[in-house]
Amino acid sequence: MKLLAVVAAAWWFLVAPAAAQSDPQACVLGGGPHAYQQRLTLLMEHAEAASREALGAQFTIVWLSDRDQGWVVGLAPGPLDLQAARDAIAAALGERVSGDDLATLTSLLHVKAQPYSRAELERVQDEIVARLEGLGAAWALGIGCEAGDAFRVEVELFNDATPEQIAQAREITAPYGDIVRFTVSEGGPPAPALGVAPPRLRTYVAFPRACVTGPVRITTRRRGEIRRLTVTVAGERRTRQTGRLGKPVVVRPAGERTRVTIAVRLRDGRYVKRTVTLPPCR
Repeated sequence: MKLLAVVAAAWWFLVAPAAAQSDPQACVLGGGPHAYQQRLTLLMEHAEAASREALGAQFTIVWLSDRDQGWVVGLAPGPLDLQAARDAIAAALGERVSGDDLATLTSLLHVKAQPYSRAELERVQDEIVARLEGLGAAWALGIGCEAGDAFRVEVELFNDATPEQIAQAREITAPYGDIVRFTVSEGGPPAPALGVAPPRLRTYVAFPRACVTGPVRITTRRRGEIRRLTVTVAGERRTRQTGRLGKPVVVRPAGERTRVTIAVRLRDGRYVKRTVTLPPCR
């Protein structure tokens, strides 16, 4: 499932776990119990930071895998092979954590091959977003692995798109080749289930109710129900997804009134978006 972008409003999300290209079932949801995640939730900030540092340009993504009962790092092509990458990540972890935390992270670590780096995926994603904004139809876009074997940029239109809009979207995405998957859904744009109340932002996100005196920490609640958090300030977008939801987004107010847009995508398909103003205290 992807987030919905209607006309010029775009949403991004990360799909559930992928694995190595050789595993055609890499993106199948579920596949095992979730108890292992309790040991990892508070450590994933260190896990991602160490992985990015150790792999550099070969870093693709970090995710939690029920099938592997641990955390997985995607490795793009480059000088490091899978074992060398694992050793480098373990060494980088040792610079950040120790004792039981280090033992937990290293024992549950998996490294799997991916065809594209995070930098490649994000570059293509940003280019396509810019080109789709004037399409005039609902669309969904994200870095995901619904194709089944690896993370790619996935673009989806729905059955309310006209043939002309579909042709235009195909023309936009075709030059990117294998790094992009384009589909047209047989159904309409995603909507909340009937009988399910619209979610309240404060149920899932904590942020100031009154004036602020300095940097603001936007934190998540009920993380097990959240797929992705997006915070946009002055055109700069910051995201947190599964495995990183424990890390707050820090916003630094600027000027008389700072407008912050906070969007949450839930695992049940619902989403909520709200723009708040953070006035400075006087």
